[in-house]
Amino acid sequence: MREAKLEAYIGGLIAFSIGSVALWIYWHGFVWDYRFAVAAVVLAGFVFLGDVCSIQVSERSSIGAWDIALIVAVAALGPVWAALAALPSAAFVGWRNPLRVVYEIGHSATIVFAAGVAFSFASEPLFIGSSSSLSTVFYATLVAGMVLVGVSEAVNGLLFKIKYGQSLNETWSEIVQPYLISDAINILTAGMSVLALIAYGPLAAIVVVAGSVGSQALVYRSREQVKEIASLRARVGSLEDALTNSNTTFGLMMIWDLGRKDGYTHHHAAATAVYAADIAREMKLEESRAERLRMAGLLHNIGMFSLPD
Repeated sequence: MREAKLEAYIGGLIAFSIGSVALWIYWHGFVWDYRFAVAAVVLAGFVFLGDVCSIQVSERSSIGAWDIALIVAVAALGPVWAALAALPSAAFVGWRNPLRVVYEIGHSATIVFAAGVAFSFASEPLFIGSSSSLSTVFYATLVAGMVLVGVSEAVNGLLFKIKYGQSLNETWSEIVQPYLISDAINILTAGMSVLALIAYGPLAAIVVVAGSVGSQALVYRSREQVKEIASLRARVGSLEDALTNSNTTFGLMMIWDLGRKDGYTHHHAAATAVYAADIAREMKLEESRAERLRMAGLLHNIGMFSLPD
């Protein structure tokens, strides 16, 4: 039943996005220009990089800088080209699951067209030739960014409710609210990128977007390195434990065999091992050193093996 609802939801989402594309093209037309294509390819690369280097914050969600490039694409190129720029990333995110690919495409198209409608109330896309003032374009970009992020969270919230049975209130408190500052920074960065585009040209906007996405990539890489180091430490600790256990077992077997000759040596070795380790801990030595002293105490009479019976 839940699977059927999920498929129906994704089907409705993709149908809505296709209808949005058709309606936008009907009312506003579709401008083909090599500049639009080049800009869409560049921004698609930034969206893709932002998704690849996103930071996993829970089992079901992540945060990244992908929305910066999408907001800039909406303001500069319009929602149709912005939706095209989002396609490679959407296909990558869900490439192993066709239903996930359809959802990601519908999700991306829906949020960019919602943002495009919000932006169009104040200005035309910049590459078409907007006559709006600098401040108007900046604030329109901020509004478009807020709409894009808000609609994105709403679409994801409904997905979590249908797929996992998670309430919208839980989604808000666990996934949305803790990262509002991150979303606000991304929106503001997109606005600054648009200002740089108007004032200094496309190269300046690319530098701003690249800097924000690059910093996200560095954070992602540092987190991955921390995870790798933690994994290596866990493996080393596991190997050390296994080695210690095997050494202890081997030592006990040897001392037990030695103790069978006189009925005493193995008891004396065990007591010495316990006392040595306890004294080491009282002296505040590291646990690894205490364990080595325990082993030394256990084996301190091992030379008796070379004595004649």
